[in-house]
Amino acid sequence: MNRLLAVPTRILSRRTLVSSLETGGHAHARKPVAMFSAHPAYFRPLGLILLATAYIPALYFYYDITFNERKAETSILVGLFGEEGLLRDLNLCVCFTVTGMVTFFVGRVLFFHNLNIWAA
Repeated sequence: MNRLLAVPTRILSRRTLVSSLETGGHAHARKPVAMFSAHPAYFRPLGLILLATAYIPALYFYYDITFNERKAETSILVGLFGEEGLLRDLNLCVCFTVTGMVTFFVGRVLFFHNLNIWAA
């Protein structure tokens, strides 16, 4: 008999199926991790407020750069660092975009009560 046509006995034996949910494998199958044990009622509206307002400063400075030639941003930077300050040319739009990303993530954690990045 041809050995390539023969079915090995190892394939015929049943093996237990290991789920990636149990092993911590694929990200979409992981169990969400709770950040806090109890979820007070005020966390949900607080998270919604953070979600809604996270990018407002970034949008303000984006429109200031695009339509107003950085007048508001320059006046803030001159007031903080002076005319010859090293950080006078700092781009506040980028700073507030990164801050908005962190704020949006914190708001989502408060609103949905989990730390799973791929959830909700």
